Amino acid sequence: MRNFGYSNPTLDRGLMGTFGRGAIRGREQQLIDFNGGVDSPKVGNRTLGVAKWNPAGWVFHELSDLNFRPLAPYTGY
Repeated sequence: MRNFGYSNPTLDRGLMGTFGRGAIRGREQQLIDFNGGVDSPKVGNRTLGVAKWNPAGWVFHELSDLNFRPLAPYTGY
């Protein structure tokens, strides 16, 4: 992605354990939303971290809020 003008990747947060994967997925989606969504020039993702229709999306969002600080409101269904 550096060829497209993005800087070197940096680790935002890390978490291990039973709920770590879900919390990290929620954090990725919140970072995408916080930075303007997938259509924003600040976001390199072409797809969402968690699909809007994913029924577990709110769980990932809440796990992220509990383990890190909230960044963006829930954008799923």
